[in-house]
Amino acid sequence: MSQARPSVTLPVHTFFYTTDQVALILNVEEAWVRERCYLVGRMPDTHVRDKLQVVNLAEPNERPRWRISDRELTRWLIRKGYKVL
Repeated sequence: MSQARPSVTLPVHTFFYTTDQVALILNVEEAWVRERCYLVGRMPDTHVRDKLQVVNLAEPNERPRWRISDRELTRWLIRKGYKVL
């Protein structure tokens, strides 16, 4: 007698954008995007919802690799009035 195997649904992998990729998507200068970023763990104040939350994906002893998750970018774009398709 064979038993049915349990099924598991895994989430879609999160994609992380660089600030230059976000600038390219929005057709703006990278400096414009960087001015609107909140660096998690580096900035003393709390996260302002009007800013893009950027996380460091590097190991503690490596050079920082700041990235913006696709979910965070979508949240921020909608908040700023963009229609995300």
